[in-house]
Amino acid sequence: MADLSALTAYTGDEFAMFTKGNERIIIRGNSIKVNIGISEAEKLAKDGYKWSGHTHPGIDYLSMQPSDGDYAILDCFKQKISVIYNSKGDYRTFEKRS
Repeated sequence: MADLSALTAYTGDEFAMFTKGNERIIIRGNSIKVNIGISEAEKLAKDGYKWSGHTHPGIDYLSMQPSDGDYAILDCFKQKISVIYNSKGDYRTFEKRS
């Protein structure tokens, strides 16, 4: 995730990482989102992947604020928690909504 944070700092784009054992899938987005929808997330979850985390461009705490879409994707993986890194390498965990 630290490497993805560095890529976000360099490119200004978001990145997301999904993990299954020692396999990693990294998806590059743009400056405002990673283009993965509910159906793609559900397929990755069905295939045994977990959402390791993703990045948001920016350097302050607010840049790590989870979006409604972030919560929706977290639900697809039936995970309780994930992480958002900013462009400085700082991170914030966020939890499933009640």
